[in-house]
Amino acid sequence: METNSRKSTEDSLIKYKEGLGLFTQKMPEFARQYNAFTEECFKEGELTQKQKQLIALGISIHAQDEYCIIYHTKGCLDQGCSEQEILEAVEIIVCNCSFVNSMLFTSNLLFYKNRINLMITALPTKNERKIVLP
Repeated sequence: METNSRKSTEDSLIKYKEGLGLFTQKMPEFARQYNAFTEECFKEGELTQKQKQLIALGISIHAQDEYCIIYHTKGCLDQGCSEQEILEAVEIIVCNCSFVNSMLFTSNLLFYKNRINLMITALPTKNERKIVLP
């Protein structure tokens, strides 16, 4: 299961990277400015890069954007987040996203916690092959 999950996660990251490459080819100046903007947003400031990645993961989960969920889970891990830190952030995210419809809270919480757990075990560690994203 872990091997399949790793392959699925890496496949999604490769598709994301390919899409960014196409975007960069079609709109190079916009892509350059967008990349500069996001780099500036994720710079260390009053909030650490680790905190910013946790926030971005929360927004990604709320938006239900699979590519961004994978990307920012990896960002959290790269910034030194522990599995427990990520899972606690997911609990808060799901709690707030599901507040209006509390009947979905438990199923959403379990779904996202399981999904993040799979991604944490599937993403390459710093010592393994890295997929470089622009």
